[in-house]
Amino acid sequence: MSLNVIIIAILVIIVLVVVVIVFSTKFSIFGKTTANCQSQGGQCVENNGTVLLPKCSEGYTLAPGAKCNASNEICCIQVSS
Repeated sequence: MSLNVIIIAILVIIVLVVVVIVFSTKFSIFGKTTANCQSQGGQCVENNGTVLLPKCSEGYTLAPGAKCNASNEICCIQVSS
């Protein structure tokens, strides 16, 4: 194998590693933003149900996966009619 092929292969691997690092950090930031209740248009309210069956007030629905700061709060989004 020629030296040129080895050098090109090493450069391609380095570029791929840099691309993976850039995209993984960007997407982790995106995931943290979308997991926030307010960024999904919801509001954090006290849970009206149980831990296993959380319940929002009438006219609101639970936003699955959305996070609130307090452990006893859930994220509820208003149901549009």
